[in-house]
Amino acid sequence: MKILHVCGTFPPAYAYGGPPRSVENLTSALADAGHDVTVYTTDAMNAQDRAQDYNNPELLNGVKVFRFRNVSNSLAWKNIQIPPRMLFSLFTNTGKFDVVHTHEFRSPPTVFSHLAAEFRDVPHVHQPRGSVPRFGLSGLKKMFDSIIGKRMLSSVDRIIASSNTESSNFSDVLPSVDFKKVRHIPNGISVEKFRERPECGAFREKYEINENERLVLFLSRLHPRKGGDMLINAVSELSDESIRLVFVGPNEGAQGQWKAIAGDRGIAERTLFTGPLYGSDKLSAYADADVFVLPSKNEYESFGNVVLEALACGTPAICTNVCGVAEWIDHDGCSVVLPEPSSLSKELRCVFSSTSNPSSLRKYIGDEFSWRSVASMTERVYREIATTRRW
Repeated sequence: MKILHVCGTFPPAYAYGGPPRSVENLTSALADAGHDVTVYTTDAMNAQDRAQDYNNPELLNGVKVFRFRNVSNSLAWKNIQIPPRMLFSLFTNTGKFDVVHTHEFRSPPTVFSHLAAEFRDVPHVHQPRGSVPRFGLSGLKKMFDSIIGKRMLSSVDRIIASSNTESSNFSDVLPSVDFKKVRHIPNGISVEKFRERPECGAFREKYEINENERLVLFLSRLHPRKGGDMLINAVSELSDESIRLVFVGPNEGAQGQWKAIAGDRGIAERTLFTGPLYGSDKLSAYADADVFVLPSKNEYESFGNVVLEALACGTPAICTNVCGVAEWIDHDGCSVVLPEPSSLSKELRCVFSSTSNPSSLRKYIGDEFSWRSVASMTERVYREIATTRRW
């Protein structure tokens, strides 16, 4: 199949977070499966920089990548990528592809692609990647939805959501969405990075955490919706002096409050905030933890890849039932609880009193959540469209 993916940012634009990495891994896996894959993206790299001296197309991991210049790099950093020449190229070339797959909802490249796909009568698959809820600038987002968003989601051939949690948000914003078009495919992870579990002890040694202490790890953004306050309350309910609670991640407004709660609950000395960690440092945190916890409070946690990452390191994981990933995990060492301190503390007791099989956890994640598996599910969505449309 000839497949065109369109996204506002693409590696090495890792400063834009998860979507560029996900699109990179998905397109590479589709190319490995024998498909002819092309990516249209922009020159945005980060808040200050654009891609320089690139040739169209670049060949990256078997994928042809075309980059188009943004009108404004400042707007691009606010996720408003406006590449005029992409619009011209889409209307010229979209008819050469069997399917167009767009990523992120309120994005000019997605709108450009939709108009071109309609004009050329090419199937359009859209994957919002958690971007449908109206966080911030809700007035502008509501205007977009009323002008084009509703019509676009009503006319695409398929919508891919990572979970029922994510797709349930569609109707809150766009009541007219036809859920018969929605297909659920989990996020994937690069299992190759986790095949060799990092040597245990490095993280504990760096942060002076004893071997006999039980390490409870939170690794995510420090945002109020992430439920760190519930986790602090849950740990304090256990009255176990051997527990060390570690928060890893960038502060997005919650760190001060969570520190204050830890102080009020009498566990400040056993609570550590490291800031964000990357690469081998992050893997070491997973490897040294006795249990990983993602205690998100509401349904805006459309997935939660960190749960898969912890499991891929062989570490037991607990998440709340509002996390999208909770719908997908089903294995010993994976626990799903209500978003309340008492449920979290009860499950922590169970994890501490049981044993898990790290090798079994790693195999489970490799079998179910590799990008090869995700690409296969995505390919089935493309082929499903063939039964209702002629290419």
